[in-house]
Amino acid sequence: MVLLDMNGTFLFGGDRFGPNQDYASTYRALGGSRLATDVVQTIIQTCFDTLEVIYNDPTRSDSFPQVVDTLRALPAARGVPPADLALLERVIAQHELGRVPDDYAVSLQKLARSHVLGVIANLLSRKDPWLQEFYRAGVLDLFAVTVFPRMVPASSHRGSSSTKQSVRWGSRAPM
Repeated sequence: MVLLDMNGTFLFGGDRFGPNQDYASTYRALGGSRLATDVVQTIIQTCFDTLEVIYNDPTRSDSFPQVVDTLRALPAARGVPPADLALLERVIAQHELGRVPDDYAVSLQKLARSHVLGVIANLLSRKDPWLQEFYRAGVLDLFAVTVFPRMVPASSHRGSSSTKQSVRWGSRAPM
């Protein structure tokens, strides 16, 4: 099996976080209108900064929080309606998500003819946007397994490696 990481291997343009990002435009593009630009910018950047510290702390690998739980805990997000929290969660996913270029999709299709493929990636967000991108690019069914270790809520971790993975078995038989 050839096990691939996503970002920088076949998925590019993701992890668009930082003070120069226009999170409010993404929020509005997703249908948000209630929150002021500065509120959106502050909440998203603070959430990302909080998650980045946890993500880079090896002692927290068994207690990684869901994005929406982190958003709810932020003082700047107190009083934000649940519908807007859900939109802010999607903003983070949109800024984390990259794209599979067509030529990389073709290369993956060629590689899948001779090798069983798997993908592993740590994500801050829920995996659905990545699976949708894989589907859009025509590569979703090329992977015998997709593993997103940080996708299990912190409350579900019990120290077992089996609880640390969110696995999707593809159409190919795993090896």
